[in-house]
Amino acid sequence: MATMNVGSSDITNQDEIAREMASAIADDSSTKTSSNFDQGELGQSTNLVSSESGSFVRISTTEGGKVAASQAAKTGTVALNFGEGSGPVIQDDSSQVSSQGVWGWISSAVGSDIVETTQRLGRNLVKKTKDSVDSVITTLDPGMEDYLHKTDSDTINILITSTDEEIIDGIKDGFKQVFSHVLVRHQASRSSLAPLPNSFSSALKSAKQRISNLRSSTPPEVGLVVIAVEEFIAEIMPEMWFGMLCLCLDDSSQKLEVETFSQALALPNDVLKKLEELTPSTYSLRWSGLSVSLADVLQSNWTNFLAGVPKRQVVTLAAKTLAGQYRETVQRNASLIENSVTL
Repeated sequence: MATMNVGSSDITNQDEIAREMASAIADDSSTKTSSNFDQGELGQSTNLVSSESGSFVRISTTEGGKVAASQAAKTGTVALNFGEGSGPVIQDDSSQVSSQGVWGWISSAVGSDIVETTQRLGRNLVKKTKDSVDSVITTLDPGMEDYLHKTDSDTINILITSTDEEIIDGIKDGFKQVFSHVLVRHQASRSSLAPLPNSFSSALKSAKQRISNLRSSTPPEVGLVVIAVEEFIAEIMPEMWFGMLCLCLDDSSQKLEVETFSQALALPNDVLKKLEELTPSTYSLRWSGLSVSLADVLQSNWTNFLAGVPKRQVVTLAAKTLAGQYRETVQRNASLIENSVTL
């Protein structure tokens, strides 16, 4: 692109300067002039230059000695500026547009929002595809679930100190409502307290003993969360006894313990009387509870007998609460550590 510098001392008539500029543009781009500048003041003069490709350059002069030209075509814009003491300078940025290419032009036109949206859609598509494939694999072979999701960031690895299927399934169902993937194993563990604790403190102590005994009998495993479930009875109000479950979670890697209790179900007086009758008066652990469990007197699914609600459903609700408490505590601790490091 040609550059034309004209000194103010050489040209005194502003109309002549405008004509020289139009002529320079026409010569440089092999264009033909479609109209001439109108005679008169510089602020009122206008010129259109038509190129062979059909594009137009509009040159407008304004008061103050500045001349601007814009090109209504795909090749960019032309800027004409008067410099002090150096005359007008013609600049063309059409090479920038052509060098960017089509995708560069689109990106600069719509900004970064479309790029971020495209990336987000791509990530969602990959995730949904992966989930669909994993679903097919785990349907054909349920045992593959542990292998596929073992390293996911939103996966929790749980070991339950019980062999009761209703309890195991209930804990898994509850935690699945909070975590994307839940890996569950189970192994029986005993405590040194009575089989049926008769208070909140005894139930919690018994659950913690089950966890401690299981930890000591199994090799340490990073990220393993142990959950104990203890069935117990408690006198919540005078002469009113209720059957409940205590859920205790232990995460030794984060030195974290979380506890919660299930919905309380009222015990009929005849059931309580039967439990006390089956416990000998000389029972050495009578201080901590009774020698027989609710399942021994009622049935394994004793919540269904008392309230018409399956034990699995009762455990699921309590497990969801426990999972939520655990996750919030972990995130809160991580935030505190991050803030302390920042400070």
